[in-house]
Amino acid sequence: MVPKRFAQPNFWKITVASDKGLSDANIDLIVAMACEEARKTSKENMIILHDVIESKQYCQLLVETNKLGVTDLLSVLKDNFDYRIRASVLAL
Repeated sequence: MVPKRFAQPNFWKITVASDKGLSDANIDLIVAMACEEARKTSKENMIILHDVIESKQYCQLLVETNKLGVTDLLSVLKDNFDYRIRASVLAL
């Protein structure tokens, strides 16, 4: 059972940024990894990918998940990419 403070879903903005720029192939790989992580999550840890915002310098993933879900997603991205990766809760 997940503690209540971790169980509440929120909207998160996950930003993957690079000073040298991100190629289309890297952005596609980032999105594919996020989709795969969302697909294999449990019901308690569900990740819903709502939108992707792309530019030459960064990629932003807008996801709905709880604290544990965003921690898992950040871990996968940080293990596979050498970019600046950060997450913040979006206020609604």
